[in-house]
Amino acid sequence: MTRDITRAVILGGGGVTGIAWEIGMIAGFAEAGIDLAEHADALFGTSAGSFAAALLAGRVDIEARYRAQFEPDGTEVAAAMSPEVQEQYQNAVLANYGQAIPLAQAFGAIAKGASTVNTEVRTGVVRARLGTDEWPDNDLLHMTAIDADTGELVVLDRHSGLTLVEAASATGAVPGLWPLVSAGGRNWIDGGMVSAANVQLGAAYDRVLVIAPVGESMSGFDSVAVAAEKLRATAKVIAVTPDDATRDAIGPNVFDPSRRGGAAEAGRAQALSLADEVRASWVD
Repeated sequence: MTRDITRAVILGGGGVTGIAWEIGMIAGFAEAGIDLAEHADALFGTSAGSFAAALLAGRVDIEARYRAQFEPDGTEVAAAMSPEVQEQYQNAVLANYGQAIPLAQAFGAIAKGASTVNTEVRTGVVRARLGTDEWPDNDLLHMTAIDADTGELVVLDRHSGLTLVEAASATGAVPGLWPLVSAGGRNWIDGGMVSAANVQLGAAYDRVLVIAPVGESMSGFDSVAVAAEKLRATAKVIAVTPDDATRDAIGPNVFDPSRRGGAAEAGRAQALSLADEVRASWVD
């Protein structure tokens, strides 16, 4: 491996099944001899991807986390959006289609007015997923969140003044599903509300591996494939989105914890099928 070539991993959002699929992907690459954290100069996580990125940056036993996806998890909370919130989403998109800041602010307004599970319950879910309250002792981990008031996309790290639990809660604070997060003097919502993967964060790197549970945008913004193609003007990019087996495993609700095992298994198989390409184009 050549160390003067910079490498980034971008892990996108996609609910609890997205976390499971990304854990499966990480485990599959590891089985093939590719340690993503060892080769990466930066890990960028959005929403679900932030939890997977935290496991990578923290050097957690990924095989143990993979096996855990097949066991019942009493810490996870099954969730679904109410019809009222779904209608608010549709109205926000129609009014702000293709306009990042106004759309993000509209989602922020939804978050401020929505009734969700309480913050204590959500914090318990976040803490259990992370398995620690401490930022990794390195600068690999970056988590995206959106300022609910300004609509600004912010990249949070261990120097941002938020605790790891606060940052992870912020990155996954889906409006109307999970509570708005107030931390560091700002109000936060999910970092994937405009782009589920934020592929553009790889622009400063030579080689970029994108692992994105959600590949398409319904709000007038680039899909993962289109964003990756733009990034190829300056970087070597591999963009991975769910294959047919993964889509079948995840099912209709990405927030359904009962689908975790199938999603993880599909992710592992997909990673193994891509290992040679990743080794040749991202590692070597």
